[in-house]
Amino acid sequence: MALSSHRKNELETAALRAFGGDGGRVQPDLRHGFRVITAKGQAAAIYWSNIAPGHEVEIAVCDSRLTEKYSLVLVHRWLAIERSRASGECTSHKPGSDWPTFGFSFEAALGFLDRCRRLRHGRLAQSELDTVNAAINSDTAEDRRHASARALLASLRPSQRHAVIDLVYRAGVSVACWYVRQDGSPAASPRSNPAYCYNWSFGGGTEPALACLWHESLEIHDGRIQSRGSMLEVARRLDEIAEDDGQDQDVRDRARQQAGRAHSLDTLIRKSAQAGKTIRVVLNEGKMRSEENIGEESSVVKVRRLDNAFWAIDAYNAATGDFTLTRQSLGTAAISTPVAVATDSPRDAGTPAAGEEHGFAQVADGRDFVDQKTALGTDLPPKMPLTGDAYVRDRRVRDAALRRAGGQCEFCAARGFLTASGQVYLETHHVIPLSENGADREWNVAALCPNDHREAHFGERASQIRSELLDHLDGLYPHERRESSEARYQPHLST
Repeated sequence: MALSSHRKNELETAALRAFGGDGGRVQPDLRHGFRVITAKGQAAAIYWSNIAPGHEVEIAVCDSRLTEKYSLVLVHRWLAIERSRASGECTSHKPGSDWPTFGFSFEAALGFLDRCRRLRHGRLAQSELDTVNAAINSDTAEDRRHASARALLASLRPSQRHAVIDLVYRAGVSVACWYVRQDGSPAASPRSNPAYCYNWSFGGGTEPALACLWHESLEIHDGRIQSRGSMLEVARRLDEIAEDDGQDQDVRDRARQQAGRAHSLDTLIRKSAQAGKTIRVVLNEGKMRSEENIGEESSVVKVRRLDNAFWAIDAYNAATGDFTLTRQSLGTAAISTPVAVATDSPRDAGTPAAGEEHGFAQVADGRDFVDQKTALGTDLPPKMPLTGDAYVRDRRVRDAALRRAGGQCEFCAARGFLTASGQVYLETHHVIPLSENGADREWNVAALCPNDHREAHFGERASQIRSELLDHLDGLYPHERRESSEARYQPHLST
């Protein structure tokens, strides 16, 4: 039975309360339902037509945009429990999407949305938290490993409308060519230069290699985040469309442009595999064209982010173009062993010893990495007395964060500089400041380059940097941050 206009309005109101927050808005789909858009991107989609039999409403939710009050591990388990209570299988509204979808009667949908609202505000009842935590604690070691990988994958979901040129620059690839048009004249708007801003790959050779991938195309295999596919096969299919006289000329022209981008990305992966180099990855999210409509329409990127980690090419087949890219732990840099091209079996990428991949010198006391609070020499005695209170920071926490980063800024992935003694310099930063009751723990401390550290304190992007660093640390320490988060909100939850 079709929903009345009154009930549709009720759903919109409840969905905005559940997911919207400040600045949330509804984007209607006149045929099937509506989407809830927040400052971080789409948070949910509600459907009342084209749904499975027996349902009046189906709701798809974005796990990483539900709340900042609980860890993603807890959110995933909460969603799994909710899924077990929902009715039956749902329609696949967006092929390839990893968003969990729930089917309900109208009244049950309103109840689910109200529970989502309490989740977003960090107000789950203690009994609900006890149920979720009991389920998490009953997991096997393998279950927890997979749950951590899923939480990390969710934390990588883009939430900002970055310009491509900014991310290319942050990845260490020159953007000088963006300032010139194809005819050699100065570009009026370098940031939107059509000769580059639609490309799928950048750099390579003596520069870092940078590939653009869709977040929803990533998968988890053996606890590792991977991307698998064949850009060569995509390019060949597009070439066929471009040469098909029976196709509309606009379709042929679009296919020819896309084929060129696919060939370039395939070449970047192949040459990086042969040279044994890792690549950087920009993750996209938006309207990804379907396989059935290849060449007939273009994908539309809504939000994107530069992943801080490097990606290893575990396998590449020159005949088919099949590749396997695996996300490395932060701090793991370029791998110097070439991939055996034209093999069908992936290899296990070796992990260099700390500092080895950078060529950083070992120092006498065994400490490779230093920060702004490490004594780099003998200072003159202070001539002015200092008064006031200061927080005591644990040296071991800072050392652990520096070792984890491996000499690489955890925000922009730039390498720290070498000091005169051969140590690698980065600065340690409490993401939630101690003055705001932030913990002096490894899961609240990031290693940053000096520029990003100053910007994290004083820049206009300070809140964005904090958000992205928290996402990064949530993925690395889901259980520790979960326990801290619940302890922080416990007084609030009990009221």
